[in-house]
Amino acid sequence: MRCADGVYRAGRPPIVAGLLRERCVQNEIGLALSPVMQLSERRAGLVSSPHTGAIWQSTTQGAADLHGTLPGGRALELEIKHPRARVHYQPGQVDWLTRCARLGGVAITARHLRDVLEALELEGYTVETAPSAVLPSGIVVVGLHSPRPCQYLDQLRSGA
Repeated sequence: MRCADGVYRAGRPPIVAGLLRERCVQNEIGLALSPVMQLSERRAGLVSSPHTGAIWQSTTQGAADLHGTLPGGRALELEIKHPRARVHYQPGQVDWLTRCARLGGVAITARHLRDVLEALELEGYTVETAPSAVLPSGIVVVGLHSPRPCQYLDQLRSGA
């Protein structure tokens, strides 16, 4: 469901056999989308150097769990939530996703792979899937086509 701030938020939690953790959902989404795009993980929190002992914040507070670039050049920000738990946002997460959507990216809060695919289809992307015996959802994305071609690539091809 797309909210007024432009962020797609997952509806009711799906009924699943057994307990899935956020990490399992994150891994499934990453694997299912891997044939068509590269997603990178952000790990929030404090990091310390084993050599110097220096401590720093590993990423911007509120940054989404996964990020990547969609065909056509749009940013994709995915905030993954536990399939059965009440959705609780950490400080800054709503602001991060809202800012991404306002800047033309696609921001999605997902509990399952189907939340991501539904949001991409609502954005006009054509999603092609194939059966998968490995992934819990039973599908893998084999094609993802942009509703509008990347103008920058068209300019490069034309030599302008």
